[in-house]
Amino acid sequence: MESLADVTIKINNEFKEKTILSCMMAVAGIENALARLENKIPQYSFPESATRAIVTMQEYRSWVARH
Repeated sequence: MESLADVTIKINNEFKEKTILSCMMAVAGIENALARLENKIPQYSFPESATRAIVTMQEYRSWVARH
C-alpha cells in the first residue's frame, strides 16, 4: 500500500490543479500508507464517501458560479 500512496502523492504533485482523493480499503496494514497521505491528500475508507465528497465539491462549485 505504501507504493500506492507514493504514486498518489506523485500524481497529486504533478497535477496540482486537479482534485485528488484517495480510497484505500483494507482491514489492516495501511497505517504507513495513510501516514504518508496525511495532510496532503484526503483519504476515505469507502468509495461511497469519496464519491459524496466529489459530488459535494461539484455542487458547491456550481452554486458559486451561479452567484
